[in-house]
Amino acid sequence: MSKSRSVSVCLRAAWEKRSRMSKHNAELREISTPELQTRLAGARQELFNLRIQQANHQLANSQRLGEVRREIARLLTLLRERELAEAS
Repeated sequence: MSKSRSVSVCLRAAWEKRSRMSKHNAELREISTPELQTRLAGARQELFNLRIQQANHQLANSQRLGEVRREIARLLTLLRERELAEAS
């Protein structure tokens, strides 16, 4: 595979991932605030469990740590947006 072809494949993969995340964000925006808070609590618990696994050298998929952290950030952002919208 040539270098330019591999770059285009990487760019296409990045674009597809971004489009999947946009769909995921759109789905999250349709969820009620209590459900978002429930998901946030679940994500925080999962992150805690992953950190315990990592400390015990039992973590099979270290990439999941970053995914869960980003999910928490997304949920916190949506909750903050709603909080600011209610205040104004």
